[in-house]
Amino acid sequence: MSDHPSTYEGFPTGTNAINWEDRAALHRRLEVHLTGDATALLVEPVIFGRVAMGEVVNTLSLRDQWRIYRDDALVFADAIRLDGDAQALMQRRAIGGGAGAMATVLLAGPDAAARAGRVDLPDTSGANLIADDLLLLRLLARDGFALRQQLIPVIEALSGASVPRVWRL
Repeated sequence: MSDHPSTYEGFPTGTNAINWEDRAALHRRLEVHLTGDATALLVEPVIFGRVAMGEVVNTLSLRDQWRIYRDDALVFADAIRLDGDAQALMQRRAIGGGAGAMATVLLAGPDAAARAGRVDLPDTSGANLIADDLLLLRLLARDGFALRQQLIPVIEALSGASVPRVWRL
């Protein structure tokens, strides 16, 4: 066993709910199992149609479940479910406030509380330090490009490193 804890950073470039005959569906479940002082930084952007391509998602079925375990104990569970007219749902203040893209960011690691202080969030975002080792952020933006502009400094602040080249604007 190594004296150094493991770190995983997952930065997909974004899940596009693209317009296929005005419908989009995504149902998935993510499970992460951490041991000891391992750290995971998970980033999952979701874009509700590419504005520059003229895409509009009218009928959406989105189910996204996350489960994070540390030493076999469940430490985080989250589920997002959006069904129906994506544009109408995202216009609602309690859901998206007019956003066309959103992201979930989770940092699970022993220094999550210390790293939380490095993050400067835009007004359309929120953070919750669930425990000293668990930080959850949600970001909303008008489109995928604006979301990426918000995410890059967040990822760099939480990871302490530059984002991968494919993330550069």
